[in-house]
Amino acid sequence: MNPQTAQEYLLRGIAYSRSGNYDEAIADLNQSINLDPCLPQAYYNRGLTYRKTDELSKALVDFDKSIELDPCLPQVYYNRALTYRMQQQYDLALNDFNRVIQMNSSDWEAYYNRGLTYCKRNKYYQALADFNTAIHLNSDEIALYYNRGLIYRRQKNYFHAIQDFEQVIQLNSEDHRGYYNRGLAYIKQEKYQQAIADFNKTLALSPENPQAHYNRGLARRKLREYGSGNADLAIAATLFKQQENNCGYEKVQKLLQTVEKQMVMV
Repeated sequence: MNPQTAQEYLLRGIAYSRSGNYDEAIADLNQSINLDPCLPQAYYNRGLTYRKTDELSKALVDFDKSIELDPCLPQVYYNRALTYRMQQQYDLALNDFNRVIQMNSSDWEAYYNRGLTYCKRNKYYQALADFNTAIHLNSDEIALYYNRGLIYRRQKNYFHAIQDFEQVIQLNSEDHRGYYNRGLAYIKQEKYQQAIADFNKTLALSPENPQAHYNRGLARRKLREYGSGNADLAIAATLFKQQENNCGYEKVQKLLQTVEKQMVMV
């Protein structure tokens, strides 16, 4: 392809960007803009490419220009919102997600990402409402149930949290997060056998998961299975250290030291 027009450079620039050839993409999109400075799609796609290379400020400038040229493109507001969120400008992100939803009230991804942004602002009730709407619009997306389950668990609504994590498992039985987080909810309900079963499944899918070992160890100790419980805690400490998670390592070490002191006292 030997492009001659702004549209041709735009199309090749998009193809380069999608294939990961970002320098070539920027060059073609620059040429498209030089040939037609009023082409909003060129600024939009250059903005997407800048974001892929972590040049967020440049991306925002291009999204702004695209909106200035055509304020009726919801995808531009949507991607500007994602970029604002990456910069932790959550209020600006929320404003853009609101605009997307006003333009297309059936866009489940807009509700989902607005919900994630509400979570960043600790506005969990608003986030829950958005996840509910997103699930109504798309009942097959794992991330919706997973994140709603996290909110339910945070709100100590363990019954509904477990239901959502079960839905995650139903949609993808190989997703270890569903088992792990259901196990955490079972611990809160003092259902330690069920929790251990879920942590077993988690570790079958993700053997190097220190949190699963840690929480299985706690659940086993609650059942007075001190030997296997302490063994899990020791494995968790080793994995935390290997993964350079100093906070996790120190947490487990303190617990193990407490256990050792209690054994000496007995």
